[in-house]
Amino acid sequence: MITKSRLGILLSKLEGFYSQKVSIKPIKNINERPNVHLEQYQTDPEIASEWLWNMYMLGDVAEKKVIDQGAGTGILGIGAYILGAKEVIFIESEFSVLEKAKENYEKIIRDMKNEESETKRSTAQFQVIKTEDHMNKGDTVIQNPPFGTRQKGIDIIFLKKAFESAPIVYSMHKSTTREHIQKVSSQEGFKITHTWTYHMPLKATYSHHTRKIHRIDVDVYRFEKRKGI
Repeated sequence: MITKSRLGILLSKLEGFYSQKVSIKPIKNINERPNVHLEQYQTDPEIASEWLWNMYMLGDVAEKKVIDQGAGTGILGIGAYILGAKEVIFIESEFSVLEKAKENYEKIIRDMKNEESETKRSTAQFQVIKTEDHMNKGDTVIQNPPFGTRQKGIDIIFLKKAFESAPIVYSMHKSTTREHIQKVSSQEGFKITHTWTYHMPLKATYSHHTRKIHRIDVDVYRFEKRKGI
């Protein structure tokens, strides 16, 4: 039986984007350098573990088909796997980023080999495709989309695609966009059932970052499709 603390320990072992500062010039090795234009940031493991545990307690992970949109290095989808999802689909547009997610997934499988919870295996798919272009359907979508700082509206593109893909959606957004997120979800036929707010740390990653750690307020939402829509 996986506990919340065990989940946090396992997620903390995953490799993310390396923390050295990089320029916004074209990136040769995406495994080592997150793409500033795609607003690639690592989801904080502590926040991810609490977020995933909330999903688990609400019955939205175990035995569910989970889609991790904009999966990055895989922390959210892998967390869903640990908590007993029957299938996890990792959607990521950058091939080499998805390769890192695969490595992390394989590492977790090795680490869990002797775990009692590993008696039941889920399956995983890794798809190199833009989030807005995938055609998968599932029970739950989980995502930490771009915040829309550099590509205006990309956060809403991700959110609308999530609404198309599953009746339950978990998504993280900057708290400053709260009113807009509420409006869009209502227009798309979804209601917000839960909101969790975090003071998320962003480690210095890009050349324009001047502090080692910058914190921003973010909201994690649970959206549920309204009945009859």
